[in-house]
Amino acid sequence: MATEDSTEVTVSPSVATIGGGGVDATPAGASMNVVLNAFDVLQLKPADDDGDLTGTVISASHKVAVFGGHACANVPSAEYTACDHVEEQLLPHSAW
Repeated sequence: MATEDSTEVTVSPSVATIGGGGVDATPAGASMNVVLNAFDVLQLKPADDDGDLTGTVISASHKVAVFGGHACANVPSAEYTACDHVEEQLLPHSAW
């Protein structure tokens, strides 16, 4: 999510992503460039339902908020028959 207008965002996904909403599908390791205005959101989804975007590199010309999530997580384990969505704002690499 962009915090300022005209934020140039570059994404290098760790796995192939699907296209949609004016964004092209992107192969793993290739770079995708988009311009977002304040509060605009870019949502990435792996092309494979089992795909994992862990390791995706995101850089931007202004501050952005990045979230990771899962649509159907079984917490604490798969022994439960119900699932729920989970999401969390990620820390920047500099904060590791």
